[in-house]
Amino acid sequence: MNARALLSLLIASPLATARGQASAALLFSAALDARAQTRVNQNAPWDFYQTSVRIDVPVLAGHLVSLDVAPDIVPLALTTRDPAYTSAPFVPCQGTCEAIDRVSLPRVTRHVAFAFGAAPLAAALHLNRHQFVELILDARAGALWFTRAMPDPNAARFNFTLAGGLGLVLAQRLLLGYTYQHMSNAGIAPVNPGVDTHLLYAGVRIAH
Repeated sequence: MNARALLSLLIASPLATARGQASAALLFSAALDARAQTRVNQNAPWDFYQTSVRIDVPVLAGHLVSLDVAPDIVPLALTTRDPAYTSAPFVPCQGTCEAIDRVSLPRVTRHVAFAFGAAPLAAALHLNRHQFVELILDARAGALWFTRAMPDPNAARFNFTLAGGLGLVLAQRLLLGYTYQHMSNAGIAPVNPGVDTHLLYAGVRIAH
């Protein structure tokens, strides 16, 4: 038996080669108090919210299992704590001075940064499909464009994203799940802190 025949045998039992029906879902994701490295705080809090439209197109589907191409379109995302820095005025100390008193420390203000983007490189494995409880394992890669450099003023507005997660589909309509996402500019800017977020999402299938 050659390798091609063996591969066909392994996938033939749970999967059929016929394509299933495509679907689309509207999702809302949130990561509260995520952590990002900044110039004044190695563990600064960072909130992130995202709305997305996910399109699932089965490329290999059977009765209970399907392997889908599953890109995300992100019309709106935002962070509420993007930092900006200004130098505090120098105030001469009185009496004994510590070293910290003789430098100008940056003041930090937090701002909202909006973004849009997509994750076109995406795949999802659906288990127990078309049942009341369906399991999804997914991985995706994409990019977001922010209205401000993120998460540091010397970083970049354009950031790449890598994500993976798992979720549930209830009654073939309601989606609940978790996504781990890494975001960074991949060194295209002088500063590349990177942000790791733990996203919880909820959504609904709007077409299937």
